[in-house]
Amino acid sequence: MKRLRIFLVEILFVPIILGWLFFQYPEVFEMAVPWITLAVLLHLTWEFVVDPLKEMLVAAWRVLGRWAWVVFTTVALVVAALYLLGIESVMIDLAYNYKHLPIEPWPLRRPPVFAYDHTPTAPVQSDRYADTALEFAGRSQLQLVIANTKMLSAEKPKYWFEMIDATHCFKWPNKPDECNFLPLQTQTYSDDYIVGGSRIGPYSVLEQSPQQIARQHVVVGDSIVGIIGTTCFNCKRERRYFVYFKLGDGGWFSPLPTMENILMLNWALPEISNAEVEAYLDRQIPKDKRIQIPAEFNLNHSTKYLP
Repeated sequence: MKRLRIFLVEILFVPIILGWLFFQYPEVFEMAVPWITLAVLLHLTWEFVVDPLKEMLVAAWRVLGRWAWVVFTTVALVVAALYLLGIESVMIDLAYNYKHLPIEPWPLRRPPVFAYDHTPTAPVQSDRYADTALEFAGRSQLQLVIANTKMLSAEKPKYWFEMIDATHCFKWPNKPDECNFLPLQTQTYSDDYIVGGSRIGPYSVLEQSPQQIARQHVVVGDSIVGIIGTTCFNCKRERRYFVYFKLGDGGWFSPLPTMENILMLNWALPEISNAEVEAYLDRQIPKDKRIQIPAEFNLNHSTKYLP
C-alpha cells in the first residue's frame, strides 16, 4: 500500500500538478520555486533520515520527556532554515551567472512584440542593472520602440517627452496667448517588464496624449522638436535623445550625454521661421552627430550596442 501511495502521489500526481502550474502560471510558479524545493528536501529528509531512524527517535522522545517537543521542533526549524539558506544561495548564483543564456518565453506568457536576436554571442559577465534605449522610425508619424540592452529584465520601463510643434505652437483653449509643450504624457508600464535583449512597441509618439490632442494638433508638414527620454525601475541611468521630425518627411535623432543640457527652442514665440529652426538645430546638434530616422524599424540586430 505504501508503494502504491508513493507511485500515485509522489511520482505521478505531484509532478503533473507542478507541470500544469508551471505552464499555466509561470510567474506564480517562479515565486514558489524556493518553497517547492524546501518541501521536496524536507520530504527526502523524512524518507531517508527520519523514517529509518524511527525507533531511535522514539527512544530519544521517551528520554527527553516534556522537553521532546521543544528539542524536535527546534531541530526541525534549524534544518528548514539551513535548507532555505542553501536554496537562496544557489538561486542567487544562478541569477547572476546564467543571465547570458538565450531563454525563450513560454508560449502562454505575454509574448514580446518582436522576436529575440538569436545571433550566437560569447558569454558575457552578469548584468547587475538593466538599461533601456529607444529606437525611432516613421515618415507619416513618429514611432518609437523601447529596447533592453542588457540581459537582466528591465522592470517598469517608461519613456517621457519634452517636445514642441516648431511650426504651429500648441496653445490651450483657455490660454490662447501662451505657447506650450505638446501634451504628451509620460508612459510608465508599472506591471510590465522587458526581457533581456528584447523590445516592446512600437508606439506612436503623438498618440501618447489625452484624447489624441497632440495628434489632432500636429499636421503633415509640421516639425516637432525636443527631447525624449527613457529609463526603468532597475536601470542605473536614463537615456535622453534629441529628436527632430517633420510629419510626412522624416527626421533624425541624436543621443545626449547624461549630464548635457539642451537649450530648448523659444517655444513661447507664436511663429518660428524655418530659418530660425535650422539655425537652432545647427547650434544644438551638429550634422555629424545626427542619426537619420528610418522609414521602418530594423529589428534584426542586437539591442546590445544601441545608441
